[in-house]
Amino acid sequence: MEKKIIQNIKKIQEKPEEEKMRIVWFMSIFFMILIIGGWFSSFQNDEKDTQNDINNIKLLPFPDIETELSSIDTMVEKIDDIKTDAIGSNEQIEIEEIARLYIKKELSEEVYNNLRIKQIKKQESNWHLEYQQIYKDLLIEENIVSLIVNDSEKKVTDITSSYDNDINIKIIPNIEVEEAHEIITTKLKNDNLEFKISSLVIYKNILTNPAEYYLTWNINVISEPFQNDYYYIDAEDGEVLHYYSLDK
Repeated sequence: MEKKIIQNIKKIQEKPEEEKMRIVWFMSIFFMILIIGGWFSSFQNDEKDTQNDINNIKLLPFPDIETELSSIDTMVEKIDDIKTDAIGSNEQIEIEEIARLYIKKELSEEVYNNLRIKQIKKQESNWHLEYQQIYKDLLIEENIVSLIVNDSEKKVTDITSSYDNDINIKIIPNIEVEEAHEIITTKLKNDNLEFKISSLVIYKNILTNPAEYYLTWNINVISEPFQNDYYYIDAEDGEVLHYYSLDK
């Protein structure tokens, strides 16, 4: 047990001053909670019995010191992991800020305000960010702005964009989602369907020039035997504009 204590003290001493203070503070609170908890748990819940017969008080055994030392040892070992996670989070925030400023400068502030980040990931020495365009708070899945930010230089090295400024469609659906469900039910001739996700999105028909945009219900439906499909139903007239299956 003494060896365990010495090992923990040495680990803490090797830490920078700021981390040592944080660990000492945490350990102080930790032991305080143990001591207070040990005393309070020694009393029975019935207050009257405690007052009438003090001999009925049963002291619970104090927590095993070896077990608690082991917990502290694990905590000390994980300090660096916690610190690393915090650094990673701060680094990602920095990369997103670099991308934000670049988009505002090279495209426009209006463009940035109409983007929602889809994903951000690091591959080797570069960060890859992908944004999707929104139109009046509705997602346009096919309109993407992608950036590559070099990690060491902290600057954007590449950008591609399919952002479209020339969109003008109404966003109030003419048919309700229940009607869209019925359209799919009729098309599949199947009453045993499970509708998982139903959301309004802007569908982009890339086969026309220029591209045409439609307000649609994007519906995820599960059918037997376990087929997982996505349908885009025109929210104006109920036409099935597009669908694809995750099982094909």
